[in-house]
Amino acid sequence: MIIFDAICVSMPYVAAFAIAYWAFQSPKRGVYLDSLLVVLGLGIGTGMGSCSFFLWRSLHYPTEGLKLGEVLFFFLCTAVFVVLMRHKLSQRIPNGLPAQDGTIVRPASALLCLGFLVVLISALVGFVLLSYNRPHGSSDAYVIWNLHARFLSRGGADWKNYLSPLLLWTHPDYPLLVPATIARFWTYLGTETVLVPGLLGGFFTFATVALLIFSLSFLQLRNQGFLAAIFLLASSPFINLGAYQMADVPIGFFILSTTIILTLKDYGALQNNRLTVLAGITCALAAWTKNEGLLFVLAVVISRITLYLTKRDIRHYFRETLFFSFGFIPIIAVLLFFKIKYSPPNDLMTAQTLSFAVPKLLDISRYVLVGRWFLREITHFGNGVTVVFFVYLVLAGVELDERKIQPLISTGVLLVTMLCGHFFIYIVSPFDLNWHLSSSSQRLLIQLWPTLLFLAFLITRPLFDRESERGARFLST
Repeated sequence: MIIFDAICVSMPYVAAFAIAYWAFQSPKRGVYLDSLLVVLGLGIGTGMGSCSFFLWRSLHYPTEGLKLGEVLFFFLCTAVFVVLMRHKLSQRIPNGLPAQDGTIVRPASALLCLGFLVVLISALVGFVLLSYNRPHGSSDAYVIWNLHARFLSRGGADWKNYLSPLLLWTHPDYPLLVPATIARFWTYLGTETVLVPGLLGGFFTFATVALLIFSLSFLQLRNQGFLAAIFLLASSPFINLGAYQMADVPIGFFILSTTIILTLKDYGALQNNRLTVLAGITCALAAWTKNEGLLFVLAVVISRITLYLTKRDIRHYFRETLFFSFGFIPIIAVLLFFKIKYSPPNDLMTAQTLSFAVPKLLDISRYVLVGRWFLREITHFGNGVTVVFFVYLVLAGVELDERKIQPLISTGVLLVTMLCGHFFIYIVSPFDLNWHLSSSSQRLLIQLWPTLLFLAFLITRPLFDRESERGARFLST
């Protein structure tokens, strides 16, 4: 019985690995791309498992049926992509992309690696201590995410009771990736142990670090990946929110995942259409994690349209959108099903009438207040880590070539769109503006911080024996 339960728990991950392997299929991947594939597979598998658990609960089927249903469904998904993988690829990695063997280890690189290990161990110790002292997480964790998970886990056919108007203060309209994942593991384990949400927070926290390392090591140099990871691990709010089981770290993981996959596509590193399907999956999972994910979907659309307009190649944008939708639609359909059938209206949206919003949009003092707050959050973020970050960028300088222009445009527009969206949401906020800013502005920056680090270290000039190390790691024709 335990073995069968373990198989049931693992099936979404098996299917996710099959999808990721299909998308990353290439005659020469290497250790960094293989490692990136594993991390993405774990994240996507978590999201797929949460979708299946929610759908099973919404159909009022018993837990015993869930096990068999998940095994059959995800086995079918795996089989489909295994069959697709039998088609061999003739496309090779273009000249100019980093290879994965022959890396020269220089003293400066070894010192940077040692520094990364010190920062990583410190972050791990801090994460464990915070989790031990607050096993139920912060207020949002036990008032929103873990509370919703308990209804899903123990509620049976009455799990919908948390959607009652009497519990609007728990934000029952929030998407269910985190609660459904926790409830799924609690259901299979047969106990509501606090280890599950704690380990889930730990996974998304350090998996985000791994995404930075492996993606930048492949696209740039290993040193760039370590430097980006050091800045992320040194950001105390990022570690704190992960240990406090907040959903801002998981959505940051999926935002970064989508950005990395689209960057790999723009580099031409792998077969483009397959990566586009995978990007659609991770983008939809961001929306399935938090409401801010819907803004991210819009930002992705705007950023890709902007990119293809600059290339004067809008025809290929529609082709990309078609393949993107293959991965996007199934998961976003689950979100729409939840929003339309079960979710109450969002508290930010219910008060947004034209007569209510226009006076706020014309109130200059609100722009000044929000602008000052954003500036203060950015400059004081992580006890000054952003100041060190920007100083480093100035000293290192920017190194752009033809391959980096497209990711710079796409990711840059995406980040600007997200920030502008958050800015104007605050402008028309129905709540007390000072309270709204103080309670959420830092968490919104955390969602975008890993992606900003990825873009920055993708375009900055590498340090530490740059020419000799890079020369040994590039493919030759």
